[in-house]
Amino acid sequence: MKKLLLPSLFILFLSLISCQGGKNARAGKIETVSVESFAQKLNDSSAVQLLDVRTHEEFEEGHLEGAINYNVKDANFENQIVALDKNKAVMVYCHSGHRSANAAEILESKGFSKIYNLDGGIMKWNAADKKTVRSSNEPVSDGMSLEEFNKLIQSDKAVLVDYRAKWCKPCIKMAPMLESIAKQRADKMILLPIDSDQNPKLIKAKGIESVPVLQLYQKGQLVWSHNGEIDEATLLNETKL
Repeated sequence: MKKLLLPSLFILFLSLISCQGGKNARAGKIETVSVESFAQKLNDSSAVQLLDVRTHEEFEEGHLEGAINYNVKDANFENQIVALDKNKAVMVYCHSGHRSANAAEILESKGFSKIYNLDGGIMKWNAADKKTVRSSNEPVSDGMSLEEFNKLIQSDKAVLVDYRAKWCKPCIKMAPMLESIAKQRADKMILLPIDSDQNPKLIKAKGIESVPVLQLYQKGQLVWSHNGEIDEATLLNETKL
């Protein structure tokens, strides 16, 4: 009996080692890196596969130099990435890091050897004053200025600022709830939606590195802030609106 048990335990041990090694190898294919590390890798490599996975409209408004644009939300995305070399590293980014993380998983599943995902996306890239270029010759729209923003929050009513984006699922989900609260409390609150794509300078000035972000101002003073999705009950409880 012992003779049968020992080989079985040995096989099980080898199996566990093999599985653990497989997990480590898989995890090592995707690396989420900081802006500085991403920029350094771009500078150090002469044959970079730089992939912007945002929409074409977002790409046109500003992107990293040398990037190609395959929208990860496009049904044709998996067919498009066939044009890339699986044996070379792919550097991928989006607006804030969520879509690029999804794209990195798809690239990994298709057999790409190494994927670098930009932490925080182009929002953090811009916040760090890194260079971007535009495809369009149309003048850049700066959106709302910091001075205009400061005037809007100087109100007798509370001002709930909603930093959002059209592609952001939590933002879309929260929008009807926020609008409903604003309507019900119109006598004491103003809702101020800020599209992060249309107001790049303000986003940078306020240090917003991801969306959604909610901020509550009272007479021009920031009294409450929340990053990420929030439900109505928690919002009302924390802000006392």
